[in-house]
Amino acid sequence: METAKQPSLLFESEDWLVVDKPAGWLSIPPSSPESVKKPVLSEFLREKYGDVFVVHRLDVETSGIIVFGRNAAAHKKCNQWFEDRQIKKIYLCLAQGNPAMPILKISTPIGNDRASTQVEVRESFAGSFLARVRIVTGRRHQIRIHLSKEGYPLLGDSKYGGPQTHEKISFERVALHAYELEFPDGKSFRSPIPADFEGWLGKLRALSGNSK
Repeated sequence: METAKQPSLLFESEDWLVVDKPAGWLSIPPSSPESVKKPVLSEFLREKYGDVFVVHRLDVETSGIIVFGRNAAAHKKCNQWFEDRQIKKIYLCLAQGNPAMPILKISTPIGNDRASTQVEVRESFAGSFLARVRIVTGRRHQIRIHLSKEGYPLLGDSKYGGPQTHEKISFERVALHAYELEFPDGKSFRSPIPADFEGWLGKLRALSGNSK
């Protein structure tokens, strides 16, 4: 998995930093030492911008949009937005299988917590598909768990049963990208699809005869 790419800033204000996190970066320092040292996004941002406040996280293998507060008031406000489900988050993923219906609404609890995920199939390939996913709640590993339980594990997601090789294509990480995020005031942000994800898409389209 490529970790040399540096994070890039999508938006900056007195209150917020909206950042494009590359795959391979931790959102925050690990709770216990890891056998392999990985770069930490929160520490990288503090070196460049001073104090930042963690609002939410992305898994180390997940690329895409993440928000940090720049002061305590902004941090509190954004936490409330997430708690009240006023933040809209859209992900793109590649998953194994071919659902019979183009829309999946998954509401299986995760642990003891209610969880809701809406999945829209955007393209179908040989034994796999591209989906646009909106999470209504924000549980840890929610998309990965929900799609796996439905029989559609994400490509590259060995933790939840996804293959690391599909149609002779290697997936060095979980095929999941945090693509869009919208604040309650309508301000929205989009993270460019990373090169590895674009590469997987191109290969899957070629194998399936899809042109795009």
